[in-house]
Amino acid sequence: MPVTLPATITVDYRQLGADHGFALGFDPAPWITRPYLVSWDDLDTFLVELRGLTTYSGTIGAGVWKRNLPHQDLNNKSLFADSITVDPEGALLYPTDPIAYSHAVVKVTYRRPPWDVQTSEAGPNSISQDPTDAQQLLYASQEIRGGARWYDQPNSSVTWSSDGAKVNTPIPRRVKVATWNITYHLFPYLPSQYLEGFADTVNNAPFLGRAKGTVMLVNWDTIREINSDGSTAQKVQLQYEWRQQDWNKYLRPDNNRWDWPKDVSGNYIYNYADYSALLAYFS
Repeated sequence: MPVTLPATITVDYRQLGADHGFALGFDPAPWITRPYLVSWDDLDTFLVELRGLTTYSGTIGAGVWKRNLPHQDLNNKSLFADSITVDPEGALLYPTDPIAYSHAVVKVTYRRPPWDVQTSEAGPNSISQDPTDAQQLLYASQEIRGGARWYDQPNSSVTWSSDGAKVNTPIPRRVKVATWNITYHLFPYLPSQYLEGFADTVNNAPFLGRAKGTVMLVNWDTIREINSDGSTAQKVQLQYEWRQQDWNKYLRPDNNRWDWPKDVSGNYIYNYADYSALLAYFS
């Protein structure tokens, strides 16, 4: 679990006015562009601190993960630094590479992030609307796609109600499902070995408001991202599937009921695993 810290600007800077690009508007959400004057020598540090930074130290899975948020607008607390442009300002000090000026004008556009970054925002737009669960989904974008799976009820177990005759064809039965995509941004390393430990498992307790056994981690994808300081991080997308019935339950061919098949040792088809550990690991 990361230590999440607000952005801290450690260099001297000064805000400029409309003649250098100050502007605000809606498209459709509010945004504001603020120009800042900063010493050229402090430019790199200023840019990193504005955009936020994810760092990790120590052993993978057991080290210290720190996440500095992007700079928060001082007037509208829901807006954070998003896009940044830099223009040279003042005298040209070094005409050859690395070129340098005395100052730079840094134009920062603040927007509402596409995912929750503050504890106060957690809940209403989360897969789980429980605030405690939702706080573990900060810095993660979330999408849900509803659907259904169809299961054939074998013809050996059903008859026609009008005359009791056996149905000589399988009867399809609809079961509600939903696919959840939870995408974590700027995760500090590739978590492949950890995720492989959840293959062929289902949740062993209520998870994000859904009952035991009804959620399965079905897939994951990673895409390399770049931190504000040029270091690498990962965008990790976890795909879960919720099913109306426990994933370990199957339709019996003899009585049209859901039941749990076991092997000779008493094992279910899928192992039950602690999915709350997944939330803690990525949040």
